[in-house]
Amino acid sequence: MIERDMSNPGCDDALAALQRELDGEGAPSSKVFAHVTRCRVCRERFEAAQMFLAAYPPKPPAGLADKITLAVRADRRQRTYRRYFASAAALAACLVLAVRLSWPAASTEVIAAPTLDDRFADAKSAMLAWTDATAKGISLPEDWGATFAAPDNLSATWEPASASLADAGRGLADGFEPIAASAKRAVTLFRRDLPMND
Repeated sequence: MIERDMSNPGCDDALAALQRELDGEGAPSSKVFAHVTRCRVCRERFEAAQMFLAAYPPKPPAGLADKITLAVRADRRQRTYRRYFASAAALAACLVLAVRLSWPAASTEVIAAPTLDDRFADAKSAMLAWTDATAKGISLPEDWGATFAAPDNLSATWEPASASLADAGRGLADGFEPIAASAKRAVTLFRRDLPMND
């Protein structure tokens, strides 16, 4: 509030007009301007008020508060609509997922992979068909059976081969024994050097 000078009766009207001007409520009347031109104290006050208004513009235009309030409400409504829309979209996605997961799966016939015996049977029939077709196209001499005759003692022929395979297996195990022992020793040393957390 501006300090009042009680010595001059026109100063009260000038001071009230100055306060209204600073509050943005209107310009002083011609009677107040006439007083200001005669009174040095009021003139200094009005000049100071003019410098203040130049440095700090008056109140914002009328209705600005209403415009801001309307804009804030509109923004709040828009955010609310967005939130509702996002919630509805998430709910719809969950419902679609729930329906899809509860929907009975289409019956798909699972074809089992052929077993090893089936594969061998197919390979055997293919080989027989191929050799039969090839054999029909070949002319053989009359004594071909004597050329390819099986030995009389077939099991005696297979025994040396099976014995040599057994010897090969033992030789292989003997060859790997030093490597296995060395690996076992390395693992034992490694485990011994590990810190124990008890």
